[in-house]
Amino acid sequence: MDDIFDISKIDDVPEVIQTELGIDQFAEEIIRLFNIANRPLTINEVLVAHYRMFSATKNADGVYETKPGVTPKTKRQITLKLYSMSKDSGAVLSSHRRGTYVLREQLELPM
Repeated sequence: MDDIFDISKIDDVPEVIQTELGIDQFAEEIIRLFNIANRPLTINEVLVAHYRMFSATKNADGVYETKPGVTPKTKRQITLKLYSMSKDSGAVLSSHRRGTYVLREQLELPM
């Protein structure tokens, strides 16, 4: 049985409850991508990975198809979210290489 108290994945909860929790699901998804990669990522890498992980499913031929009812995030949305995450919470930082971002906790990793 799933842990009914787990709030790390709340996509099964109605949006009104998600809003009440004050959890930014989009930001959580981006942080999850950085944790999976465990390295600095470019905006383009975040865009493609976000699409593949959260907006698409892989068919039998190995081709990704957009999930019904899901609108993939745009590059502008990804860029704005990374910028706000770097300014507001400081969870994501721009790294020393132009156009790449890294989680604050991953700064000790070689870039």
